[in-house]
Amino acid sequence: MACLIISASLVYSLHLYADEWKLRKNRKGIQVYTRSVPGSKFKEFKATTELEASMTSILALMEDIPSYQKWFPRLRESKLLKMISSREMILYQVMDIPFPARDRDSVFRVLVTRDARTGSVTFNLSSAWDYVPEQSGVVRVKIISGSWTFVTDRNKGTVTVVYQMHSEPGGSLTPLLTNAAVVKRPFTVLMNMREMLKEPRYRDARKSDVRLLK
Repeated sequence: MACLIISASLVYSLHLYADEWKLRKNRKGIQVYTRSVPGSKFKEFKATTELEASMTSILALMEDIPSYQKWFPRLRESKLLKMISSREMILYQVMDIPFPARDRDSVFRVLVTRDARTGSVTFNLSSAWDYVPEQSGVVRVKIISGSWTFVTDRNKGTVTVVYQMHSEPGGSLTPLLTNAAVVKRPFTVLMNMREMLKEPRYRDARKSDVRLLK
């Protein structure tokens, strides 16, 4: 999902004093919010929706790292670098950025936790940008943090998803250009996720098929 990694306490303090969320899009059962982050010119987003899927199906999709290329816009490469445990992994991704800007790559440390009382599952993402050497011709995204949270409603048989992210793409990509896409991209991700979960490999997944949180 390191010289410039923000410490957990600093990330917490930045978000503590961030602006209030503003609803930017509410369509097809998906809400997308944005807010400013102190010390950054780039907006943070939060997108949420309710999915008619089981937690097992969602975990099966989330651990299928190569599949991300199908449901994350302009994602050229997505691979697992290391499965540290059933609760921690290192991911590598490359974003296809329109010319003349250079493509971006990111290295994430992902920590997965489950709330013992509610059963909700959270994927916390932080930068691990120096885990692998930087690539020629590609700009490494060094400041990035976010999370995926999944909350089960057992009465309705649904899962509410909250997808939240803040990053600074570096290089020549300006806040004006980046902030213009900060609503459309997470909306599309959740739309695509909804469709992906209809595929039999995820829809019919069993707990024994899932490696996460063993």
